[in-house]
Amino acid sequence: MCDVNLELQKYEEALHHAMRYLEGSRDTKDLVEEQRAHVTIGRTYYQQLVDMVFADESDGERVDNLRKLAANHYTNALKLTDTLRHQRLCLDRDIAEMQAGLYYNIGLLYREIQPDFCKSYLEKVLGKAARGSDIQQMAFMELVDIAIGEADLAQAQKYAEQATRYADNGNDRDKMAECAEKQALVFLHQNKIISARGLAKKALKLRECNNTTTAMTIYKLCKLIHLAEQEETKYKNYLKMATLYMRLGVYTYEPISYLEKELDIKDNSNDVKAEIHEKLAECYEKRKKYRLRLCVDTTA
Repeated sequence: MCDVNLELQKYEEALHHAMRYLEGSRDTKDLVEEQRAHVTIGRTYYQQLVDMVFADESDGERVDNLRKLAANHYTNALKLTDTLRHQRLCLDRDIAEMQAGLYYNIGLLYREIQPDFCKSYLEKVLGKAARGSDIQQMAFMELVDIAIGEADLAQAQKYAEQATRYADNGNDRDKMAECAEKQALVFLHQNKIISARGLAKKALKLRECNNTTTAMTIYKLCKLIHLAEQEETKYKNYLKMATLYMRLGVYTYEPISYLEKELDIKDNSNDVKAEIHEKLAECYEKRKKYRLRLCVDTTA
């Protein structure tokens, strides 16, 4: 019932059922179900937090409170995994998987306000998760983004390469494509346009042109940048390049510089200039926005 109400975004009802789940597990002294109940409650608070942020609701105090509540229940679930291990109620590999998922969820709660704290928990995921597992791959992808945000592109490349090695060993085409996309994004930030374009093309081939929005965007952007760098090119579509950067979630120097160059073009109409100003405003606004991900299930 909790999951159904979560899907319908009926958070009060979802929380009511999750709390009853916790009470029932405690009454029966079932530690496995109690751990699951804490994860369910944490996920309920976190989903509400995510929806508030993406709906641009500006109640900062409410957001902080939801984050704390989610973190408390995830932490309680994490503590119970130690009890489950000591009492041999679950296999060690299952305990490790639960802990990896909880480290991931706790880290993501603080992704935007405490990136160093988030990073430390994501690194714990790497120590717990099975090699090549989905949760490990997700942690690598988040670490790449954090490193890019810190302008530590060398570290971002290392994380992307590690993820790629595990994905290649597992021979999972979707994971291999995701890693190629992420490496392409790193190379794009490093201004290695040819390498970025090649990896984006690789991702497109791996996915056979399915679910390739990111790869296709990178490929098109690299092509435009390459054309713009050629001296004989008379018209450089700076606005389109900036738009493609923004579509990739990049709101830093590159799209802003392209928008400013487009603004300097005297032949632009007032409508185009208005669009440029709107995109510039969006870039500056997005640099201060939260970017929260959906949490993962971490139950026994």
